[in-house]
Amino acid sequence: MNNVNKTLILIMFLCCLNLFAQDNGNKEYELLLLEIEMYGSYLDLSNTSEEMIKLAAEYEKQGDYDLATAFLEEALNELKSSAQKDSGPAVSVSDYIFSGNIISGIDYNRQEFELGFEQSDSVLLDELSKPFVGFEIKYASADDLFRIENAFRYDQENLRNELFVKNSYEGKNYNFDTRLGGLLDRNFEYSDLGYYEAFAELGIKSNYNDPAWYWQFKNKSRLKKYKQPSLTIPDFFRNSFSSYVVRNFNNNNSMQFDYTMDLNESLKYINNDFLEHNAGVSYQNISLSALKIKLASRYRYFNFNYQLSDSAFENTSNTISFNPDLVYDFNSSLGLNLDYNVDIKDFTIKTEQEPDYTYHNVNPSFIIHFTDLSSVNIGFVYENKKHVVQKNLVTQYIRDQDYHSSGLTAGFDYSTLNGTLLSINAEYRQRRYPNSENEADFSIYSNRNILSLLVYGQIPLYENISLNIIGSYDNDKDIDSDFNDTISSFYTMELKYAF
Repeated sequence: MNNVNKTLILIMFLCCLNLFAQDNGNKEYELLLLEIEMYGSYLDLSNTSEEMIKLAAEYEKQGDYDLATAFLEEALNELKSSAQKDSGPAVSVSDYIFSGNIISGIDYNRQEFELGFEQSDSVLLDELSKPFVGFEIKYASADDLFRIENAFRYDQENLRNELFVKNSYEGKNYNFDTRLGGLLDRNFEYSDLGYYEAFAELGIKSNYNDPAWYWQFKNKSRLKKYKQPSLTIPDFFRNSFSSYVVRNFNNNNSMQFDYTMDLNESLKYINNDFLEHNAGVSYQNISLSALKIKLASRYRYFNFNYQLSDSAFENTSNTISFNPDLVYDFNSSLGLNLDYNVDIKDFTIKTEQEPDYTYHNVNPSFIIHFTDLSSVNIGFVYENKKHVVQKNLVTQYIRDQDYHSSGLTAGFDYSTLNGTLLSINAEYRQRRYPNSENEADFSIYSNRNILSLLVYGQIPLYENISLNIIGSYDNDKDIDSDFNDTISSFYTMELKYAF
């Protein structure tokens, strides 16, 4: 096997591992989104909540799960606050509430990578089953302005403990929040990967006295230090600043401006550093009874570096995005959502690995509400990515990366007021690379059929005991080769006792 083919195999395998790592990072985002959907099934989403959910989706698409989950957490906190206001008489603020959860369950994941060359093939199998136990303890004031939380989890590979203190001040015109804490992770199998992390979060936001304006500024700093840092896993400092301003002209029209700055700086080494500026503006109109229109545009500046051979490679990208969104309700039971997105990305240094491109994605879908707490959505998705060929670069290698995909999406959501929740989502895509001329058995740019399934269930068994189930399945099949398929599955089952 020559060096080129060995390199292709290595790149393919690393890409598969990277995709699995992204799935793990995406887990928290998906769970928060499902919890928001549960609250949204019986509570009306405010314009502010909808804008934060949209922002979270933007960062999730870029793979920045830290900022994506931060915006979802803010939207969820607002929904919970609305639910508490509607739940009944207030409790004396002098009271403090002690609560907690005892958790036990199992994590299971399995990955298959089919590899082959010159009439030979093999399957790389990675399978792991991890029982775990843990507990969560919370001590908070009745008005939730002061809170101490500790979360502990233990399994055969890791011991993890997170502790934080949150304190809030509610003024006449604004609210101020602080959150300080630390996280300890001990890895029993690879001790060098153990780390501790300290974080501090400061935020200020307007209250809801003035319905015409809403604003928020938040800054989070993190310092992460590994037991044995190296070039590939360096210690780092990360600082994320986010802000947005919502202007409600009336009950039917609003405009939002948002800006984030994200800085990641490795300590002692130069690898995986980046600086991001991300700014957007959007306008929403719901003046018509059945029609909601949203127009959004965004600019992203991203300077980054990574280790390449024996030196660090640095580059900068600029991305302009447009995202018109239309929602039309035919009646109380049937609605149409039409979402379109286009990204235009330009790199300062042109390379075959990171060429400039234009990306289009359109996703029309119908949603059918059987009741206020159950619904089905069915949709179509199409995407197209076209790269720009530059001078002094290998033309065919860049053209190989062009692709288009089409497929179907479907989902089912069911919830009850007693806390039962079931969500099932499926997506099937046929991705085609029309310009690819790679005849090797291993190719990153080969025609593929991709099936993805995600299941989440929350079932109260008794008054204080609930069962949580999360499962995902991905089947990425190469239709041009028998030796280039990837199958991964993951599920976790958790039994929780609340006290």
